[in-house]
Amino acid sequence: GLNIENTGAGTFTNPLALLNRGTTNNTGVSLSFRGLSAASAETDYAYLRMLSTDTTSRHGRIEFWTANSGTVTEKLCITRDGLVGIGTSDPTSGSSSYYDDLVVRNATSGTGAGITIQSNSTNGFSGLNLRKADGADLGKFVAECSNGKLYIETAGSAAITVDSSQRVGIGVTSPSALLHVKS
Repeated sequence: GLNIENTGAGTFTNPLALLNRGTTNNTGVSLSFRGLSAASAETDYAYLRMLSTDTTSRHGRIEFWTANSGTVTEKLCITRDGLVGIGTSDPTSGSSSYYDDLVVRNATSGTGAGITIQSNSTNGFSGLNLRKADGADLGKFVAECSNGKLYIETAGSAAITVDSSQRVGIGVTSPSALLHVKS
């Protein structure tokens, strides 16, 4: 195999460069990960691909391709604008440019797509935090693992709570009825 080693502490070297000599748009270079199949045939298992999407403006993208039953297809891309597509080669094709920084699409013929956020503790939390550019919290979606409650938080406190019995609390964290609104 190829061994690339950097012995300088705190330094970065560029010992391996893949050079695209194409001067037209949508040309690039690939790093192919190959191996032998069970039938001893040489097989592509994955690619890391770089594309020059606009050679005049020097724009590019990175694509990650993996094999499924012998067919190698694109699974993840990072565009020139830093948008990330998982299961899509075009994360800019969503319905709103406000929400297209990370686009996850179903990679099969099914009807759903999703993201799983999993706590590493049965007493922990899983959540999604929404922040402004300065880091200030706007709101959170939080799942509490110990009691199965879901919270939508604004201004640092639970605005809406759904408990494990599907009781909904607005302004309360322990709803006592199907709909419990703090007056």
